[in-house]
Amino acid sequence: MAAVIFGRKKMIKNADGSTMEKGYRLVTGGGFFRIPILEEVEFMNLSNRTLKVTVKDAPNKDGVMTTVELSLIHISEPTRPY
Repeated sequence: MAAVIFGRKKMIKNADGSTMEKGYRLVTGGGFFRIPILEEVEFMNLSNRTLKVTVKDAPNKDGVMTTVELSLIHISEPTRPY
């Protein structure tokens, strides 16, 4: 599980020295402090699910029969802690 804390914007410095505004932070381990009025928290499950689909004898646009293999990785949506 990872916590996504969002709502309050702050300036961060990039590796090249430039600055940018960021409105979220991601916490994957340890603890964090949240400012209740200014920030919200969503929890995101980091486990993924792989779905493999195979379609045999599918015609392509030239009419040649082919086999199509597809792998999808699904990451679940964030859930509210309450």
